[in-house]
Amino acid sequence: MTIKVEVLDNRRNQLGEGPTSSGENNNHIQWCDIYGRKVRWQNLITGQTGEFATNEDVGFQIQRVHGGEVLGTANGPVLRDLDGTLHKLPTRVEADGKPDATLLRWNDAKIASNGDLFLGTMAYQNQKDEGGMLYCVDNFITGAPDIPDVKAEFEKKIAGKEEEPPLDSQTPIEPQSMEKSPEEKEKEDDIKNNPGKVLNDPNASSKDVARASSSKRKRDIRTLQDIYFSRA
Repeated sequence: MTIKVEVLDNRRNQLGEGPTSSGENNNHIQWCDIYGRKVRWQNLITGQTGEFATNEDVGFQIQRVHGGEVLGTANGPVLRDLDGTLHKLPTRVEADGKPDATLLRWNDAKIASNGDLFLGTMAYQNQKDEGGMLYCVDNFITGAPDIPDVKAEFEKKIAGKEEEPPLDSQTPIEPQSMEKSPEEKEKEDDIKNNPGKVLNDPNASSKDVARASSSKRKRDIRTLQDIYFSRA
């Protein structure tokens, strides 16, 4: 077997890193020119290319399910929408409770299978023993849930196509108590704080799966809610 190596893209980068693939058959390849302050892309089938500029050095780019990116700009990270609109996310200064002791930037990041975002820093100078830390954003997701059946249910819900079961007019509706049992409260907290556990439970009811999908949606990075930094 012969391994062929060739230049994918002739555009020169000051420091090209962090390639990702997405889209149909993973044909959309995208990467960072960290010091060139650009995110570049190429379609492997059509050969079409493109790029956009960032206002700071950009250490990583992670594509979001419904378009746009999570960008590791030096003092970010930030969310970028398809139209170029930027949304600020919590920073490492907020995580540490103090400014950086030395000049740092984000270097790389990956999304774990449970939805956590791991991202690391590095110093511009004296990389031997200063600055680099690993951080984690808990329950960080880039779009709709990635479990196929849950994703379909989720997309149906946000499209307003989910039908409610018809009420039997002959069956009286029992009045519901406003007070929840300890078991119900525990389940509700579990769905709210750990929706992935419910979504991965084959014995979970369709009602709990729907509630967990809704809870996970609220954790979507575009809502900028329930997101916080903690050192890993």
